[in-house]
Amino acid sequence: MTRREILKSDKLPVPAAPYSVATKWGNLLFISGQVPSDTSQDIAGQTRQVMEKLKAIMEEAGTGYEHALKATCFLTDISEFAQFNEVYREYVGEEKPCRSTVQAALAGPAYKVEVDMIVGIPD
Repeated sequence: MTRREILKSDKLPVPAAPYSVATKWGNLLFISGQVPSDTSQDIAGQTRQVMEKLKAIMEEAGTGYEHALKATCFLTDISEFAQFNEVYREYVGEEKPCRSTVQAALAGPAYKVEVDMIVGIPD
């Protein structure tokens, strides 16, 4: 029987709010929205931080961007979409996952980007 498993590790950030960083269901990994740690950076720097956090979470679960299925991306300023895409493209490669990108207010006023993902875990 398939069961939900909360991904826990000393290598992963510990959320201050009541949610899990990531959960597994069978061969699927659901990653909560990740935000940058250093908000003094521009959209490219913040995006790189977020993509590195996602990468670390995926690696902890035994997967990677090559198995990404769906991303939801939140930008506080949609005029920074092109700069966001430049960095995002570096990580997802040629076999891009499905994606939605919207402009939204985020949990902290200095955040410029947040990304969550659904990723397959290979056998």
